[in-house]
Amino acid sequence: MKLKSINRLFKACLLILLCPILWALCFCSSFISRNTRTHVYGSSGGRFSDNAMYAFLEHCHENATDEIYWISNNKHLVYKLRNLGYKALYKWSIEGVLTCLIASEYHYSSYLSDINEWTARGARKVNYWHGCPFKMIEYDIISGYLRKYYNPIGVLEHLAFFVKSVIHPASRISPDKIFSPYPFFDKYIKSAFRVSDSHLVREELPRIKYVKGNLCYGGNEYLGSESLLDDPFLSGGNRVVLYAPTFRDGNSNWFEEHILSDIGIAQPLLAASNILLIIKLHPNESFKEKLISDNIKVIDSSVDIHLILSKIEFLITDYSSIAVDAAMSGIDVYLMWPDLGEYTCSSRDFYIDIDQFYDGRSYSSISNLIFDITNNNASYMSVKDIILNNIKPN
Repeated sequence: MKLKSINRLFKACLLILLCPILWALCFCSSFISRNTRTHVYGSSGGRFSDNAMYAFLEHCHENATDEIYWISNNKHLVYKLRNLGYKALYKWSIEGVLTCLIASEYHYSSYLSDINEWTARGARKVNYWHGCPFKMIEYDIISGYLRKYYNPIGVLEHLAFFVKSVIHPASRISPDKIFSPYPFFDKYIKSAFRVSDSHLVREELPRIKYVKGNLCYGGNEYLGSESLLDDPFLSGGNRVVLYAPTFRDGNSNWFEEHILSDIGIAQPLLAASNILLIIKLHPNESFKEKLISDNIKVIDSSVDIHLILSKIEFLITDYSSIAVDAAMSGIDVYLMWPDLGEYTCSSRDFYIDIDQFYDGRSYSSISNLIFDITNNNASYMSVKDIILNNIKPN
């Protein structure tokens, strides 16, 4: 058994043993008086990133009276934030638990576990959710690897569903408020999170406000992504293109198996046109190399993608909602997907006919897309205007 699997098993067993204590803490949190001036923020994986990060920085810079804390299970991040003058606490420290118990608002990018789901009862829960729902999410997932976690079938799956709900309840807890910036997505968000119209927040996501407004928080938004600040690849006079594919549920080797060799074919075209291709893979991808060639670089999967949107010429993606973020920020978007049928079977189904939504403007290989781009034949294939016209933001 691999060491990683052993660690996961150990953590799961430990969590099961601690469950009575955690559920007691959860019950007690219902009766604790909340301080209306205390707000806590957090993002998944112990990172300082995504919408919660931008909301936290904005709140800190605009409000000097509230008690605003970043909560993380990453002690190193907590120390770095404190050194920058922010309030930050380790999730399981005594002060961290007590602060979460009295906080009146929880602001998170994905799940309550980004902060602490065991101390949140009685607090106002604000979910910024990290993506627009093209592919089915949460309780709407009816196919692929994650289906059994939301729509179990049979005795064993229902038993696993129950156990997971006991030791990881965060994904089962509905938010009090959830961002739905564009009416186009309202019905999907309401269905996936089992909320009503009164729960929806019609505002731009904090990360989009950051990109569109050319905001700057003194460079503190790059915390955890400091390598980008002085990266010669992004400041060397190259034309920069970003490729950001979505994760294929259950297949951590998808990029290496299906895309890597095809990108290699495109390398001479990129070099001849002085184009740097930056690749940002999902954190669950197992591919670890950083430099594929002089013109193709893989950036760290923990890097917040929105920090480099303003530096790129255009985006290449697939089923990811980063396409919406880029389009709303005025960036051209090109689609490349070689596996639509396979994706719907093994990963996720879609709320819409995604090929029809995009008017068939997709490439089946990245080498063909790069060929059209370097020969100035791709402009009519950008889907930016389709996104803007279909979603119709307020």
